[in-house]
Amino acid sequence: MKIGKDMKWFVLAALFLTLSFAETGSNAAEKKPSRGSETMENVRIAVFSGTITALLYVAEDRGFFERHGLKASFTLYEAGITALEDLAAGKIDISCMMEFPLAVGRVKMDDLRIISSVASTNNLELITGRDRGIRQPSDLRGKRIGVMRGTFGEFFLAVFLTLNGIHAADVETVDLKPSEMEEAMIRGAVDGVIVWQPFVHDIKKRMGEKVVSWPAQGFQDSYALLVAKEAYIRNRPAVIEGLLRALLDAQDYVRDHTPDAQNIIKRRFGYETPFLLVLWSQNRLEVKLPQDLLILMEDEARWAIRNKMSPAQKTPNFLNNIYLDALKKIRPEAVTVIH
Repeated sequence: MKIGKDMKWFVLAALFLTLSFAETGSNAAEKKPSRGSETMENVRIAVFSGTITALLYVAEDRGFFERHGLKASFTLYEAGITALEDLAAGKIDISCMMEFPLAVGRVKMDDLRIISSVASTNNLELITGRDRGIRQPSDLRGKRIGVMRGTFGEFFLAVFLTLNGIHAADVETVDLKPSEMEEAMIRGAVDGVIVWQPFVHDIKKRMGEKVVSWPAQGFQDSYALLVAKEAYIRNRPAVIEGLLRALLDAQDYVRDHTPDAQNIIKRRFGYETPFLLVLWSQNRLEVKLPQDLLILMEDEARWAIRNKMSPAQKTPNFLNNIYLDALKKIRPEAVTVIH
């Protein structure tokens, strides 16, 4: 059977339209959000300033929460342990906090679960001044050191003193919030403080050439964790999964578009570029559940028990407080906890 010239054009045109519709449908499927956009789930999250919770700020700026069906709202806290009060009171749904308060029993762990880390950090410094007669760590004997009790600063202060041959009884500690430390240093209420960024930057800028400081963590990172109540996770697993997917999108964005991600933080907090780059270098922005987290928490727990600073009689099994299912499902290689 011979096909006329007009019929050939008709067949080709029909074939072209078929392929075009198929391609359009494929592209639409690719652009479809992971979850339906008809109903957005509200989630209230406690965050820190600076880069330690940068993945959350990037996810918000780039619309990754909405992509996965979430409407996220942030509340800023100086320290995660204070956010736990609001978590307990139902004012927030998920708290970002360091691992230390959980490890040493400063909060009850029975109904709390670690969803993931959002960063590992090494930005803790012990800051003092030349006008206090301090030039080297041994000069800290007999001095007053400000530290926020119940935070990882307390643990690393003890480690720093031990490594420098100073007994804990040789210094006096003063319980201070990070926002109180700068004025306490200026007034002479304390001789030094141990604190994290961005408070380190603010205090050192104020003290100028008088400042003397030392890194306080050595080679051991601490972890910024996302923590929620077990009942919340059980009742809203889709929210937890959407949250992790949004943060993993943010992690991939930071990797592929680092300058743009840095500008998001710079705009939000008004940081100067040199300071921002220092902050950025002190944090590794990763969504993960690493074995090192468990090892660190066990070390902190043993220290607290030995110094009678924990209600526990033996080191808890923190694996019971880690929610593995969501991250294992979404990105299994990010879970290296032995379980």
